[in-house]
Amino acid sequence: MSEKDNAPQRRRAEEEGKPSRSQGEDALAAPTESFKQAFEQLETDVRVAEDKYLRALADLDNTRKHLVREKSNWLRFGHEDFVRDLLPILDNLERAIQAAAEVADGGNPEEGMKGLLEGVALTIKQFRDTLAAHGVTPVESEGSVFDPRVHEAVQRLDRADVPPGTVVEEFLKGYQLHERLLRPAKVVVSGGSEDETEH
Repeated sequence: MSEKDNAPQRRRAEEEGKPSRSQGEDALAAPTESFKQAFEQLETDVRVAEDKYLRALADLDNTRKHLVREKSNWLRFGHEDFVRDLLPILDNLERAIQAAAEVADGGNPEEGMKGLLEGVALTIKQFRDTLAAHGVTPVESEGSVFDPRVHEAVQRLDRADVPPGTVVEEFLKGYQLHERLLRPAKVVVSGGSEDETEH
């Protein structure tokens, strides 16, 4: 635009008492305002994002601390139900001993021994039932085929009346917790008859 084109604009501005702007100055002023607004908006967005990040970080830290506390409590008290179920068994053993002692003090040791044996037998049954309720089961051994995953052979016995590799006696009972072996059964395994092993 020429000076002549801007002349009326300048005259109007002078009449109003304002300095006149050329068209180039107007063009430069508009983007500067726009950039300033965009920059302010970006600053606001960064502050909001930073606040969200710090809150998420704090939440994550709180969750981590909570999980550590929960794990610690689980490790300390996770077997609480199992122990609670064992307490009546301990009570019954103590009662059996007390009852046997009272009978023995009364002058009848045979009756005391009989009562003690009955009490202990009932307590063992209660103990086995409690273990089974918590997923602990005995390993089947005697009469079964030897399985090295659940049996530990401590002796071999040559017998003609049972097939080779059969468990003929159990020295120590084995136990499983669900499908996991807690302790293998210590067993005697048949090796067949002496005639079969010599050939």
